[in-house]
Amino acid sequence: MRLSGRSQIHIALGFLAALIVARYTIDLQRLHCHNAFALDGASEWDHIHAYPTQSKETLQLVGPARIQTQPDHDLKAELDTLTFRDILTRDMHKKQVPLVGDPKNTTIRPSLSEGPSSVTPKASQLDILKVWEAAVAKAEAHVERSYTDTCSLKRVACNLRHVGPAGYIYYLADLTASVTTTGNVGTYYDYALASVLRLSKMTDFPILLLVANSTWKSNEILVNHIQSVASNVFLTVVDDTFYMRPLARYGVRHTRGKLRHAYGTIQVFNPQATGMFMRAAFVDVDTFVLTNIDEVFCSTKFSASERPSTTSSSRKRGVRVKGFRQPSGTYNGGFFVFKPSQETMDRFIAEMLKQMQQPGEKKFAMQQLLHVVYPADYVCLSHNYNCMGIRADISPVSSKCQVLDEADVFAKVKVLHGKFSSDVFEKALPRIHEMWKESNAEALTIARRIHPV
Repeated sequence: MRLSGRSQIHIALGFLAALIVARYTIDLQRLHCHNAFALDGASEWDHIHAYPTQSKETLQLVGPARIQTQPDHDLKAELDTLTFRDILTRDMHKKQVPLVGDPKNTTIRPSLSEGPSSVTPKASQLDILKVWEAAVAKAEAHVERSYTDTCSLKRVACNLRHVGPAGYIYYLADLTASVTTTGNVGTYYDYALASVLRLSKMTDFPILLLVANSTWKSNEILVNHIQSVASNVFLTVVDDTFYMRPLARYGVRHTRGKLRHAYGTIQVFNPQATGMFMRAAFVDVDTFVLTNIDEVFCSTKFSASERPSTTSSSRKRGVRVKGFRQPSGTYNGGFFVFKPSQETMDRFIAEMLKQMQQPGEKKFAMQQLLHVVYPADYVCLSHNYNCMGIRADISPVSSKCQVLDEADVFAKVKVLHGKFSSDVFEKALPRIHEMWKESNAEALTIARRIHPV
């Protein structure tokens, strides 16, 4: 039966009305969802990923209450002033700009991961906070902790309950690569297994693995192995194109090719990935924790273990006057304490792009950036929190952290940093070498039971 023109108009109007009602209902649900989160006292930023974005044109949040649009879009000025609540209650699925745009733009902010958010894992902030709360409650008898600032010689003390959410962070990339350029001493996967399992036994605090997106895509099973070694280990996949694209664009060369992935460590400062922590400790995969070190969360600013002064300028800065000395300005980036911050991450991105555009082969990557962003204004941790330079058949076994032998290491050192599977390490510290091997084997057994290959 053929409908009259008036009937066709009525049907069309009814269909349009149904669409409007459906859209209005969805907006109300989004707003209700956000308000429900706000009731628990958490910040808007804490729940920024509660908003479901399943479209291929994924809404790309790049900072508190801001999104990125095409530079020539006529709404750009308006979007720059939007609040997070505005974004929740209106359709903002605009075309996403490349993660790395104009190299002259030093405000590039990496995303958590490329592609639809439904295909890459992101740790639940709520689950991480639950683990932190349980850890603080369990440490009731040892909740008062302290360490000594080796520059000021002041004792820094705190109540871990009052510090706020804190945790340890690893950055994982290129897991199948060897940890050294010479010799077969194991891959980053081997070292991550041993390091993460050992740390999980030394602390109840949450451990967050930030995994490069390309590594997740190519080695998902290996990543799942590492995450599965303990219940307090969490996983979030993060973008790595923010440094890989300019590396290719500028033709950056490094003395050691593996250093190119060190730039990805910038993601640890990204509040989208780590903003649930008020304090965080970055831990390199080639470290091995010998004891509980939760006291480092008492630090209120960037903290790192100083290296022995090696230059005249650093020795001059390191002179002690009336019991106090300025930091020498030389430290290793294998272990440091910090607070995630958008401002800090933006600074790292800007310095990274400057460094990449400088001529010549690069000897360092993240290590150099850390010294630019934190040249001297930092808390000096004891070298026992990052003991390096292990040597065989000689005493001391490490002049860098002033330990004579293996017994001295067990008595003083909290975090070892080195190539534990090497012949040198086996000769110098045989008991710790065996502990590392056992940790690696145990982690592999756990992982393969949960995620069979």
